[in-house]
Amino acid sequence: MSKIPEIVAQGVSNDQVRVLSQDTCVFFFSFQDGDADLGNDPAGQYRDVYIKDLRDDKNQFVGYLLPEINEALIDPSKGLKGTAQFYFTIDILNPRIDSPTHDMTDTVSFEMYMMDKAGNASNHIFTPKLYMFNKL
Repeated sequence: MSKIPEIVAQGVSNDQVRVLSQDTCVFFFSFQDGDADLGNDPAGQYRDVYIKDLRDDKNQFVGYLLPEINEALIDPSKGLKGTAQFYFTIDILNPRIDSPTHDMTDTVSFEMYMMDKAGNASNHIFTPKLYMFNKL
């Protein structure tokens, strides 16, 4: 297993999200890291998961932390494998309102990668298209 993290997209809970509601979309992915050094220090310079909105080339990656990983599960000689979920909530799923024809509807995809404590970046994966709408 490589010391550089690897991730694989597993799908989404739903690809349609009603805006201005409590709807969420969950993105499922699996990961592995050969030296088990996932889980960055919240006070450090790195985050664990980086997400980028692909609607605009000017968008930057935004970093998020993983929940704390139980020390009993971390063995650098065996590596670390698992599955994870990333919740896209309404604060992340914002429809563009730059056109009157949008009527708070939009389509978005996200790019994601992980970073380990050594600063190794994983491969990049992509969500399927997510549809945001304002109708009931």
